[in-house]
Amino acid sequence: MHFYFRDNLLKVNLDDFKLSKSKIITWSAREQSIIECRVKRQSEQLCRNYIQVLLFKPSNDSKNEEIFVCGTNAFKPACSWRRLDSLETIVGEEDGIAKCPYSPFWNTTSIFSSKGESSF
Repeated sequence: MHFYFRDNLLKVNLDDFKLSKSKIITWSAREQSIIECRVKRQSEQLCRNYIQVLLFKPSNDSKNEEIFVCGTNAFKPACSWRRLDSLETIVGEEDGIAKCPYSPFWNTTSIFSSKGESSF
């Protein structure tokens, strides 16, 4: 089971609910995004990376399973594809505009279809 919150992703084993340090992945907002956010008079608290989208992409090959993660990135949304078995392994990155809210206060709903197509 994967959980997310400000600046972090977690992977927890549901069999025993144990969490090891290696399963906590930090994904902070980019430094330039934080600077731009602060210049726009946003608080330091809001100029962080609030994870808003976390989607599992189905795959026929369990070794290639990925998750799609998007965060606010200090009001400049960013997304990444990560290996499911190794969250620190980033397969690809992309702009998060129209895929993730800018603000941590905005709600979002996202899904992948059975064909792997996304809708945000």
